Amino acid sequence: MALVLRENDVARVLTMDVTLHAVERCLREQAVGSAGNVPRRRAWAPRVGLNVMSAAYPVGGYVGLKAYTVARGAVRFLVLLWNAETGQLEAIIEADKVGQMRTGAASG
Repeated sequence: MALVLRENDVARVLTMDVTLHAVERCLREQAVGSAGNVPRRRAWAPRVGLNVMSAAYPVGGYVGLKAYTVARGAVRFLVLLWNAETGQLEAIIEADKVGQMRTGAASG
């Protein structure tokens, strides 16, 4: 069974120090070609937009995606992580806080 993390779980365990180190490691791997991502893809329906970004970080052992909807002025984020060796779904994460921390860490 995949780990499920709600926003309050993420806020409790994710620190800026951990996020800075993780973002730096991922960017270094991307720079040497051992990690990669796919630009945002968008799909629209009459009242909602769906945005999806995916990435592979085999050195770290994961592939995943971040998806979010935009509807009625609200944005809702979700991250799915799979094991890069087995393809097993490892985590489902509500990701508003994750995105905020990643944005801050990328600037840092």
